[in-house]
Amino acid sequence: MAETDGEVEETEEAEAAPTGGGNKKLIIIIVAAVLLLVVGGGAGAYFMGMFDPEMPMDDMEMVEPVKEKVVYQYYDMPEMLINLQADGGQVRYLKLLISVEYERGISTSAVIAAKPQIEDLFQTYLRELTPTELQGSMGVFRLREELLKRINLILAPEHINGILFKKIVVQ
Repeated sequence: MAETDGEVEETEEAEAAPTGGGNKKLIIIIVAAVLLLVVGGGAGAYFMGMFDPEMPMDDMEMVEPVKEKVVYQYYDMPEMLINLQADGGQVRYLKLLISVEYERGISTSAVIAAKPQIEDLFQTYLRELTPTELQGSMGVFRLREELLKRINLILAPEHINGILFKKIVVQ
C-alpha cells in the first residue's frame, strides 16, 4: 500500500478543511459571548442608575428619600377589672390598663367620644376569655391583636396603630 504524492496531498487537504471551519465557529462563539457580556453589563449598569444624568459618576452613594417622622398620640383608657371564665368554680380576674396609640392627624375627641363603645366591646370580649388563653407572650400578643381589631371597627375610618399594655394582671 504505497501512497503516491497525489494521494498524500488529498489526505492533507481533507484533514485541513474541517479544522478551518471549526476555527470559524469558535471565533463566532467567542465574539457572540463577548457581545453578550458587553450588552448584559451595559444593561446592568443602566438599571443600577449609572447612566443617570442627575447623579455624577464619582458620587456613587445612594441617597435615601427623606421620610417624614410620624408623631404618635396616646390616650389612656380607664382601668378595667373583668372576671374571667374559670374552671372548677374558681373566681379569676383580669386587671387591664391600656393606652391607645394613633397618629397625630386623628382627633382625640373621636377616641373619647367612642370610649363607651370601646369599653363595652372590650369587656364583652374579655369576659369570654379563660386564664389559660392569656398565658405567655403569645396569649398577650393575641389579646393585643383582638383588641386592636375591635377598636378599629368602632373608630373606622380612623385607624388606631397599636394597643399598649400599661398593666395586665391575671389573678
